[in-house]
Amino acid sequence: MRIRSACVGAVVTICLAALAVACSPEATAPSVVDPTRAALDKKVDELQARYGWIGKYHTDGLDYVFAELSRKGGKREQKTLCSEAAIAMAAFHKSVRGREISVDVVDPAILAGECSDKPSKSSTSNALVEPGSGAAAMDASSLVAAYLDQIGTVIGSASSRSGMLSGLLDVQYAAVANLPQEEAGIIVATVSVAISSMEYWETNLEAWYGLSGIATPYSRSSSNSSSMIPIASQANGLGWPVRWSNPFVQNFIKVVGADALGAGRVLYTTWRMGPIGWDAAAAAGLYSSITTALALIF
Repeated sequence: MRIRSACVGAVVTICLAALAVACSPEATAPSVVDPTRAALDKKVDELQARYGWIGKYHTDGLDYVFAELSRKGGKREQKTLCSEAAIAMAAFHKSVRGREISVDVVDPAILAGECSDKPSKSSTSNALVEPGSGAAAMDASSLVAAYLDQIGTVIGSASSRSGMLSGLLDVQYAAVANLPQEEAGIIVATVSVAISSMEYWETNLEAWYGLSGIATPYSRSSSNSSSMIPIASQANGLGWPVRWSNPFVQNFIKVVGADALGAGRVLYTTWRMGPIGWDAAAAAGLYSSITTALALIF
């Protein structure tokens, strides 16, 4: 009888202990998964797996072109560097994608080896206007244009790294939630270029200044001594520029915007004409990146 009582007492003790744990403040209830958000996350992941390669292409292409330009060495004029960059980019594209660049839908400056911080007016891909100036007005029914315009606005108005990244991801989620798969892919690909560009140039823009023979890439005209500190010395732990008013930092933001909208223009216009020129868009974003950087450096 004593043994039975002891067993019953032990069971009661265990149950009370379990109840106490369940009722304690530290106890956490199982998290409830929002099925709608889970489905959206899955769709974003699928689209990134399908179209996000453009972002990696962008970074790898910049690394390739910079290595080619650096390998030759010596101080060169802007025109020479631009011509060499165009040749290197074409070689990179062919090695990675196995085909020539579709120059009929990208900026013809690629063929000429020219550098500019703005797309050529003769380019058929210049259907999308400057960031934040109402690209969606071209086609009131086109959410694609509206989201591309939002990407330009996010980049142009960003005041922090986290703000830019958060804004880009917000646009991406909204597009994936509201657009058919292929059209949402246009926004996912453009955001992929923007994020890859942001991460690349915040680390490497200073190195590209060395191609021009400029020793220190900062504003010499400002009376504010802190604006004369190179970008690498102004970075916080995330490697993001602290002083957004620095002209050098503003150049960085211009390059990121040019990269994203360079790809976005081609995606948008080829989508309107059909079929979407994914390869051409990747090349356009990369070339916009290189030429805008070189144009601003010189």
